[in-house]
Amino acid sequence: MSEIKVDTVAEKTSANGVTVDGLNIKDSKLVTSNSVVAGNITADAIDGTKIADNAIDSEHYTDASIDAAHLNADVITGATALTAEPADTDEFLISDAGTLKRIDYSLIKGGVDGITSSANASAMTIDSNEIISKTSQPMCFVCVGNTTGVKVQVNSAGSHTVLFSHERFDVGGNYNTSNGNFTVPVAGYYSCHASVRTFNTQQSAGYIQFRIQGNNQSCNEVVHLIASGNSATANNSFVGYFDANDTITCAIYNSADDDYQYGEGGNYNDTHMSIYKVG
Repeated sequence: MSEIKVDTVAEKTSANGVTVDGLNIKDSKLVTSNSVVAGNITADAIDGTKIADNAIDSEHYTDASIDAAHLNADVITGATALTAEPADTDEFLISDAGTLKRIDYSLIKGGVDGITSSANASAMTIDSNEIISKTSQPMCFVCVGNTTGVKVQVNSAGSHTVLFSHERFDVGGNYNTSNGNFTVPVAGYYSCHASVRTFNTQQSAGYIQFRIQGNNQSCNEVVHLIASGNSATANNSFVGYFDANDTITCAIYNSADDDYQYGEGGNYNDTHMSIYKVG
């Protein structure tokens, strides 16, 4: 057996290092390829300081080796924010009884089959008492005045649009107090009701015709005979289908030889009109 009996072996030239039994040592490092056996390395011999930055990629990860404690919040917060409702094919990561799976947004988004909503629509709500609230449903309740005794004089014969100048409510702002038109915002069925109190101010007898009309509906008329100095209240209701941008008005027609007023008597909503979308 060979035995080296010196404390230090120095290289002869600076370029080559020294070789001992096939192992090359240079500059205090073992440089022979494949000369270190993995089984001879103890577990505590390698720590984070011995691993270069970005030296480990997904090929080196053991399955299920990354847990929640090793995930930083910026995995989510550092990603680009989605500023609109997800597309149906956008995917979410979920745990299905402990197994990670992906699922399309189309399978978990809210809504009921057959019910659709535009992006800017207010929600329809159903509370714990099963009461349905539709906060944007088109509707209005309008009257001639907001105090008792408000009347409008009608001196000429013929048809006159009843102007309701006071809005108790007008969801969507579809009624125009200047021309008396309710403009239909969306096609559908509308319930219409009007009540007009008329006063005969001059003649001994006469008549009026009272109707609610839409520009694609036939008139629904009520005829009243009113003696001089008396008043009468006519009520009219119907449900009709209207297209978007159709108009609904209330009108009266007085006979050629009579003068009339319409408006409020002892109640400030004696003369009013209400319109509500029902379907």
